[in-house]
Amino acid sequence: MRYGAFWRRAALLVVFVLVVGCSSGGLTATLHSRDLAAGRPDVFIEVARVVETSFWSAEKIDPPTLLKGALDGMEAELRRQGGQISYQGDQAVISLNGHSKAIDLSSVDSIPDVVHTYTALYSYLLQHQGTNGHQVNWQHRAIEGMVKALDANSAFMPPHEFREMQEETRGSFGGIGIRIGLEDGQLVIVEPMEGTPAFKAGLKHGDHIVKIDGHPTTGLTLQEAVRRMRGPVGSRVILSIMRTGAPDTEDVPIVRAKIEIKTVESDILDGRVGYLKLRGFHETTLQETEKALGRLSQQQIEGLILDLRNNPGGLLSQSVKVCNLFVEEGLVVVSTEGRVRNQNARFMANGGGQYRHYPLIVLINAGSASGSEIVAGALQDLQKATLIGTKSYGKGSVQTIFPLQDGSGLRLTTAHYFTPSGRSIDHVGILPDIELKNEGKDDRQLHMAHAIMKEALALTGRRKEAQQRPAIPVDTGVLKSVGRSMLATPPPSQE
Repeated sequence: MRYGAFWRRAALLVVFVLVVGCSSGGLTATLHSRDLAAGRPDVFIEVARVVETSFWSAEKIDPPTLLKGALDGMEAELRRQGGQISYQGDQAVISLNGHSKAIDLSSVDSIPDVVHTYTALYSYLLQHQGTNGHQVNWQHRAIEGMVKALDANSAFMPPHEFREMQEETRGSFGGIGIRIGLEDGQLVIVEPMEGTPAFKAGLKHGDHIVKIDGHPTTGLTLQEAVRRMRGPVGSRVILSIMRTGAPDTEDVPIVRAKIEIKTVESDILDGRVGYLKLRGFHETTLQETEKALGRLSQQQIEGLILDLRNNPGGLLSQSVKVCNLFVEEGLVVVSTEGRVRNQNARFMANGGGQYRHYPLIVLINAGSASGSEIVAGALQDLQKATLIGTKSYGKGSVQTIFPLQDGSGLRLTTAHYFTPSGRSIDHVGILPDIELKNEGKDDRQLHMAHAIMKEALALTGRRKEAQQRPAIPVDTGVLKSVGRSMLATPPPSQE
């Protein structure tokens, strides 16, 4: 089964900008010096300008590669219309409906060259495309390919995807409140969220959604299905449900409501150890985390396990604020470096670290990326936590979200980040202090973290009783010593 929740936006650390406001002296001047034809590709030009001024490394921008990426992005649509792209060395020939146009990639030396070459090609495509009523957004196809050629973490988002991304980041949207997946090509309910319209309507885990408002779901992607089920609060959607053992489908009308995405879960493991799981870093994550920690502290926990496994990241600001809860004021939590001046920053802890007195274990794995790696790396470097699990994903770049003029969005890598000690974890990941793999369905990592915390707390208690003096604090040294003793493993190499 494939799930459509966080990993659609996996491994992202994003910063939002409200106004693109970027300018490029060379690009802007060149564009104004030429009379571009009517119907020019304004969104493509806008994206090219942002890339030229804001992509994290000017040296990594290769104009011929970007233009070829734009051609690659349009190739599938060209083929659907009976056209093609052929290459002879650096020469690309675009053929469509009996007409052809040649482009010399070797003559493209700058972003302005990319823009002017594509502008001419765009006019050619509009002039010779088919007239079968199928509307093609050649700009979007080209932008997708061009941005993909930059790096693996930058991406173009058409208007509907951009709106969905904004909703997920805000942590709320109009919908029915279910998590869905695909099972053997069929749309299936993974979980109805408690208290939501779907939950109240009686939808259950394992139910198959065969129609949405009368339209079959066969062949729909998860994104398309989510898009059809979301909508304005108070509007109605009808799901046709096939339940195991039922003779026929059942039409279930559901009125959409505001759905709050919860990124934080908490629990008490044994009366002494608190458990806190963060699923991502959205606009509400700090608020949720503070509420959960407040509830745990009221129950007089003595130690805390912070679970960042399979947390793909999210907002940079929220990951820094979560660090603030466990770090003394004034310490550097993370730093970023990019081409643009405002991308070069040092983020200092300023929240008072009100929960820093708790012994802390952090769980990580290969699904811990970006924002969760910032938290784990900071707490490890500053010796505020002991990390248990497996090596993290290794995404050390920052993406900025640029809204575009037609309602679409650009997610562009604008900086790289570094842990307090100056480590870059991009494509490297963070090594845990105690490496431990899960086997099968048993959550060995959590069980061992709990056992280590309990033993460390008990050890300091025994020392206090034996010596009749205050207990030695359970710091990272004690936790590492206890953990390695219990597992009888040597410290992992940090090479």
